[in-house]
Amino acid sequence: MTLALAGIKVIDVSQGVPGSLCSMTLGDLGATVTKIEPPGGDWLREVGPFTHGESALFMRLNRNKKGVCVNLKEKAGQELVRRLAKSADVFIEGYTAGVMERLGLSYDTLCRENRGLIYCSISGYGSRGPLADTPATELDLQAFVGKFRHLGRPEEPPLRVGFDIIASNAAWAACQGIMAALYSRELTGAGQRVETSLLDAAVAIMQWTIAAETTPDAWRARPISGYTESPDHGFECKDAHFLMDWGNQNDSWQTLCKMLDAEHIATDPRFNEWFKRLNNRAELAEELKPFLAKWSFDDLQQVVQGMGGTIVRMNSAATLLTGPQVAALGIVKELDHPIAGKYQTIDVPWLCSEPIAELSPVPAPSLGEHNEEVLKSLGYTVEQIGQLGRAGVVGQ
Repeated sequence: MTLALAGIKVIDVSQGVPGSLCSMTLGDLGATVTKIEPPGGDWLREVGPFTHGESALFMRLNRNKKGVCVNLKEKAGQELVRRLAKSADVFIEGYTAGVMERLGLSYDTLCRENRGLIYCSISGYGSRGPLADTPATELDLQAFVGKFRHLGRPEEPPLRVGFDIIASNAAWAACQGIMAALYSRELTGAGQRVETSLLDAAVAIMQWTIAAETTPDAWRARPISGYTESPDHGFECKDAHFLMDWGNQNDSWQTLCKMLDAEHIATDPRFNEWFKRLNNRAELAEELKPFLAKWSFDDLQQVVQGMGGTIVRMNSAATLLTGPQVAALGIVKELDHPIAGKYQTIDVPWLCSEPIAELSPVPAPSLGEHNEEVLKSLGYTVEQIGQLGRAGVVGQ
């Protein structure tokens, strides 16, 4: 079975997480991806942690790509990328509004020479509006949309989510848009521009918060809340931190309290109905703490699940990646890098009945690793490539 995007050519001139993750995903689906980096390299190369000097994140988000180092500030560098775009199917850029126009690499310019080109822009705040030309980071957008409300409290300083959740979602949004545009091209023969932004992606994953804060209604006797809802820190037993829930089963709740020798908690007016337990989670956890401290997680899990409740241990990265469920799905794979050696990475997140996607073992390129190969494919001679290198148009 041929991979889903076999034969599709992708040019990625973005830096950072969104474009890199997007183009890597297209590569997993079979596309040939060429990554264009500036003379100093993608800034993601400087983000730790490092293994033998190599960025762990860069390695994981840029495998299965050919690497070319081009100075886009030089006219000859811009011409080189335009030549690549003439035969490309997808072009991905991640700059603020107006930058690609100034470089002569806008959608309007490239589509005149390639009617079928899918041109994807991933910006911070979008291409329109008062913030269109404002650079943005993950931290900026988490604060801008109030993402911290899911972790902190209104009266406290904001807390950021500990990984790039918005940038990652922007990558998936871009990938979805590109796939839809490719399908549309099959029907019409024409390419188009696909736009997304960190702001689009940030708002898109806040459906619950938006519903909670814009709908003055009640849900199963529990007020819908968002910003004012206290964070759920879960419970603690002898050997683990965990979350558990019994839904609206008061019988199960009373049985659990009896097994814990905490019958008085079952009848406490703060906890004797399920919505009260939800609204008083922090107090409930504190009241149960001395009783749960006598139990191991494994024993408690048997009891709670036996009553029809749910209980989940909070994993660390180590216990998650080595756990039986992740192992059963084959989510974690081991690959080789020529400098960093063996490393773990995440497999493609689809299980298909036919092999339309696969995790390629080809490592992330070193800076400018495929300069000569790619330029020769465009018709540049060895002498011309040498001249471009001496002029600082291409580098490594």
